[in-house]
Amino acid sequence: APEQLVGQRCGTGADVFSLGVLIVEVFHRFRTGMERVVTLRNARDARLDEPFASSFPSVAALALQCLALDPSARPTATALVDAFALVRHPVQP
Repeated sequence: APEQLVGQRCGTGADVFSLGVLIVEVFHRFRTGMERVVTLRNARDARLDEPFASSFPSVAALALQCLALDPSARPTATALVDAFALVRHPVQP
C-alpha cells in the first residue's frame, strides 16, 4: 500500500489495497513475466489496462476502489462482502 511505502501507520486499508492488487492479478491473463510486472505496477498506481477493464467491468471497478491512494477512500470489509455478492449475482435492471 502507498502508506506502507512511505512508512506511515497501516490499518485494514493496507490489506484492502493488497486485495485490489490481488484481484487484478487473478483476473488478468499474463503472457509474459514483464507484462505481469508492468500490469501490477500500474495497478498500484490505480491504473488498469483497457482489456481487463472492458472484459471484467464490475471486477475492475471493485479493484479500483480497493486501489484508492487514500486509505479512507477504500471499501471496508463489510462493503467488500456486499460488492463481491453483487459481482457474483448482479442486480438485473
